[in-house]
Amino acid sequence: MQQQAGYGIERQINTVMDFLSEASLPAGLGYELDPNDYELLESDLGKSAYKGHNFTKGELGRFKEKVVKGEITEGILLIENVDRFSRLPDYEAIEHFNALIKRGIDVLEVESGQVFSTKLDGTLSKLAVSIERSHQESKRKARLTTRNWEKMKRNALETGKALKNNCPNWLSIRNEQYEVDEAMVAIMKVAFERFAEGYSAASVVRFMNDSNQLINDRKWNTMSIYHMFRNRRLIGYIDKVKYYPAVIEIELFNRVQSMIGSSNKSQKTTQHQRSIFNGITKCALCGSGMIVHSTGKGILYLRCIGERSQNGCKNGLIRYPVVERILLNHINKLDLSRIYNSGNDVSVIGELHNKLASLNHSIQEYQSELEGADDIVVLQLSRVLKKLNTERDELASKIAGHNLTSYEKVDYDIESIVNQENWELRQKANIELKKIIKQIQV
Repeated sequence: MQQQAGYGIERQINTVMDFLSEASLPAGLGYELDPNDYELLESDLGKSAYKGHNFTKGELGRFKEKVVKGEITEGILLIENVDRFSRLPDYEAIEHFNALIKRGIDVLEVESGQVFSTKLDGTLSKLAVSIERSHQESKRKARLTTRNWEKMKRNALETGKALKNNCPNWLSIRNEQYEVDEAMVAIMKVAFERFAEGYSAASVVRFMNDSNQLINDRKWNTMSIYHMFRNRRLIGYIDKVKYYPAVIEIELFNRVQSMIGSSNKSQKTTQHQRSIFNGITKCALCGSGMIVHSTGKGILYLRCIGERSQNGCKNGLIRYPVVERILLNHINKLDLSRIYNSGNDVSVIGELHNKLASLNHSIQEYQSELEGADDIVVLQLSRVLKKLNTERDELASKIAGHNLTSYEKVDYDIESIVNQENWELRQKANIELKKIIKQIQV
């Protein structure tokens, strides 16, 4: 199905959310859905379910990896229909489903209301039928769509005219040329800049909605905000070829990509901030990250992620509220001006910016050489581009770190910040703490 400016994804979100509000599950599962307790996975728009890229490169793949590692041990995954989950051949698709279902994650197909679960008899055969149908239909559509789309892109490059299909919603076409919707672009830039400052996606969503910075009167959610952040059409590109005018500065775009993909930055998809040290607390025994775990009675504990693995870490549960108060009191007493020397920051950032500009220029030159090159040259250029893109992402990450660095005195009102209801204050504290603290070993 062709996605028009992301509205296909928006429709899928609405379909699942409508179902969630009125869902009723088979009694054999032993649980019911709570319409107020859910988490949205980031959109995998552009990640092919037909080729399996949504499992190797997408958010669904990252979710599966957490399940396999034992970081997520139970739950139910809602999908609009099976072909949104996977359109791979039956045996390959079954493996992906089983990786979740056998580890305690049930799968519910909203379109049919069917639940695939080890707790229910007869669902495996129904799953196999759905998978085969999805794969065959996708093969037919893929062949037809690919031929038509490649023809349109070649024509656009040869004539210099705008692509009439798949036009981003921040652009319009007049006299076969693109025109930019400056008001819409200004809204998107606010979201990019706020995320680049260190605010989580959930915080950006709340800010954009509360300040009524909407596009086509649609409320933002974490899925739509992540989809926008990853949309390379904002810097003009489809794959490796530039077709559109860039509306987001490439430096800002790359900084956001490095923050999304950074292994030491945990992106929140809810509006809570259980741990204000999220992303910087590490286990002193095994080096794994530490998360705040809530018991059935609502008691919060700091827990090593490695403790869940097969050869589990021996670090025990630690009462988090106690740790939080001790650390905040200690940090409040630090004289950061004596710890950090920021005198050379301006010159360092300037040098990094110059290097980034040079890298971007080189990348653009190599990308232009790809057009019309033979297969051998394309292969060689692709390898060079891969290396340059990696260097660019690393450099953008360094610049982001310098831009976020602050050496002002940290002085929190302890009683206000330890209140879990003050999630906005706690989230702001988490951002500020990440600027000055690389790691806390517990």
